[in-house]
This record gives sequence, C-alpha cells and structure tokens, in this order.
Amino acid sequence: LLYEDGDIDRAYDYMKCALEDAGACNARARIVEAAEIYPVIDRAYRIRSDRKQRTIVGLLLGSVLLAASLVLSLLHVYRQMQHLRQARRALSDANARLQTANDALSDVNRTLLEANAIKEEYIAQYINRCSVYIDKLDHYRRRLMKLAQSGRTDELLRTVRSTELIADERREFYAEFDRTFLGLFPHFVEEFNALLHPADRITPKADERLTTELRIFALIRLGITDSARALQAPASSRAHFM
Repeated sequence: LLYEDGDIDRAYDYMKCALEDAGACNARARIVEAAEIYPVIDRAYRIRSDRKQRTIVGLLLGSVLLAASLVLSLLHVYRQMQHLRQARRALSDANARLQTANDALSDVNRTLLEANAIKEEYIAQYINRCSVYIDKLDHYRRRLMKLAQSGRTDELLRTVRSTELIADERREFYAEFDRTFLGLFPHFVEEFNALLHPADRITPKADERLTTELRIFALIRLGITDSARALQAPASSRAHFM
C-alpha cells in the first residue's frame, strides 16, 4: 500500500524490517512472500535515491556556479571601482592643474593690467613733461636772446654758467616722479620697509616723498633694472643740452 501510494522510503524501510524479522523468526513463507515484493521496492528505492543524488549534485553544481559567478561579479565590480577611483584621481589632478593654470593666468592678467596702468600713467606724464620742458626751453631761449640783444654779456655768461635751472628741473622731475609712482603704489614705502630690519628702514625727509634709495627700488619695481643710470638720465641730458 505504501509503495502504491508513492511512499517508497517508508515501504523500503518496512520491507527491509519485515525481511529481517522473518529471517530472525525463520518464517520461510514470509521470506518468500517478501522476497517477491522486495526487488520491486528496492529497485524503485534505488531509482529514487539516484534521482535525489543527481538532484543534490545538480544543486551543488548550481551553487558552485552561482558562487563562481558571484566571485567573478565581485571581481568585476572591484576592478570597475579601481578604474573609477583612478579616473577620479586623474580628474582631481587635472582639476588641480587647471586651477594652477587659472591662478597663473590670473596673475599674468593682473600683471598685464598693472603694466598697462603704469604705461598709460607714465606716457601721459612723459607727454606732459615734454610739453612743459619745451615751454621752459623756449622761455629760456627768449631770455638769453634778450640778454644778447641788449648787450648784457656778463649777465648772459652768468645765466649760461648757472646750474640753478638744472637743479630746479631735477627737483621738479623727482617730485613729479614721486607723485606719479606713489599714486600707482601708495603703500610702497611701508611695504618696502616691512622687508627690512627696523634699524635699516628708510624714512623720507619732511620735504621729500622718496629718497634716492627708494627711487632706485621704485624703478626696479617698475621693471627698470639699470636704475642708477635711469636716475642720472634727466640731469645728464639737461647738462649736455646746456
């Protein structure tokens, strides 16, 4: 009945137990009867066991394949994360280089703007200075002409030999240079002295805005490296003209 109901495991166990009991009791009729049915149940039991074993093996293989697929997937994800991390690092480095380039470009633009402002200011001052100097030369020429025409030779010689005009022009040139430069860099003296020891700091006198030393460094600040020659140029050119 159990075999017909499909309960092969219990039928096999009961049949095996019945054979053992019949053998123990030496009941030949029961042994013969059980021997006729036992091969059928045993065969069905073995077939069922083989199926179960194949199913278990299949499940194990499936589990192994699934685990292998999972490991491969994890390795793939790990590699992708490594690539992503490298890409982010490369992007960060590129952004850093771009920021550095932008900062450098900003510094260059700032320098160019400052240079343009300096150039425009000093071109305007140069044109104005030339105009004023031409007027002074014309006035000086007419004065010498009057002295020559009136026959005042001694006064003419004293005027020509006098260095007062040169000294006045030099003072005016320095005063105008100081005013223009400090207009562009109003904190130059304080910033320059901040780089020096207190005992070495340079303080202009009450009647001047920049000293000779400060003018030399002011010219260097403007990009003129031959500062001593540049400072001597106005005076030497006037002396040569006179």
